[in-house]
Amino acid sequence: MEKILVDIDDTVADTSKYLMDYAINFDKEHVNGEGIVDETMNLPRCFNWSGEDTKLFLDTVFDIHVEEIPVVPGSVEAIEKLKSLGYEIIFVSSRNEKQMKRPYERTYAWLKKSNIYFDKLLVEIKYKGPIVEEENATFFIDDSVGQTTFVADNYDTDVILFSKRNIDHNNINVIGSWNEIFNYIMNKKRLNKQ
Repeated sequence: MEKILVDIDDTVADTSKYLMDYAINFDKEHVNGEGIVDETMNLPRCFNWSGEDTKLFLDTVFDIHVEEIPVVPGSVEAIEKLKSLGYEIIFVSSRNEKQMKRPYERTYAWLKKSNIYFDKLLVEIKYKGPIVEEENATFFIDDSVGQTTFVADNYDTDVILFSKRNIDHNNINVIGSWNEIFNYIMNKKRLNKQ
């Protein structure tokens, strides 16, 4: 069975978009009020926060609102179709105890509540490349340029960077919607059958 490894935050969970207003208010009230300093980065890296600021944000905002985050449009439907075609869906996330209490249990509950199908959930995974290799994944989908670049450079896996930004990477497919991801995987499947 072919496997698809999928990140969670900003890939199937619309995390940055949902929490941005909270983050802007947090920046004004608790940090320096500089606002977003790098629009190419997702939350919290888009702010110029110290490690202590980020920890306070995770404790007082992310941990409280993590279960309210909506799904990325089209992700539920695309994943359901991929499952019906026989793909094994494995979610792999860097969510950890420093970011939120009980990351496995709460992420599992969020996936179930959001009606997102999955065969396996892995959390507290800082470096996803070894998991891609261990699972012998056919596809790896993540919003992180660093994670996708590393996997594309070191493993024989088809890598998709989930981003609506115009990012140019030689060996990474940059795709901004789940409908396009589904179509990309279907095209690859057709090409492999020929």
